[in-house]
Amino acid sequence: MIGCLYAFSLMFLIISGCGIRTTPELISGDANTVSFLAGANPNWAMNDIKMMMHEHLALTTDEAVARIKKDYSGDISAYDKVHDEILKMADMLSSGIVVQFPDKFK
Repeated sequence: MIGCLYAFSLMFLIISGCGIRTTPELISGDANTVSFLAGANPNWAMNDIKMMMHEHLALTTDEAVARIKKDYSGDISAYDKVHDEILKMADMLSSGIVVQFPDKFK
């Protein structure tokens, strides 16, 4: 799922002159993902998911901007930040699943 979120984020980036902007579809998709996840598991707070998704999209955008500008050291630095954030996202989601289905994780 995380790889899909990453691809989803990059798919809606638009190169505009020297910069990049996110489209309304990206923001709408982010809201849809947040609503879906919050409804899927009562252990995932809507605000926590929203903050996590916004951070993910911001970091992914920074990575894409660095890559497009051929700022490869910035790209590597941004990738490291995305990687760290993705691990936190995975921890949050998996811990919610464990709490929701404790009998499956004995």
